Amino acid sequence: MSNLSEINPANQILSFVIAAGLVAFVFLLLRLTIAGVKFIGWKIKSTFPQSAEAPKKNKPKRIQNK
Repeated sequence: MSNLSEINPANQILSFVIAAGLVAFVFLLLRLTIAGVKFIGWKIKSTFPQSAEAPKKNKPKRIQNK
């Protein structure tokens, strides 16, 4: 086992690059997942417009005092 005082810079750089790649990959998966959920919601809403939208209630108009 190597001594802890002997730190290999090449291994540090490699570890940093791998960690940065994993973080970028996770953010890419998160972005694609959110986009997929939005797309599925849009398709459901466009396929079933009556069930996806709540009926609008007729609100009485407010009388403004001048």
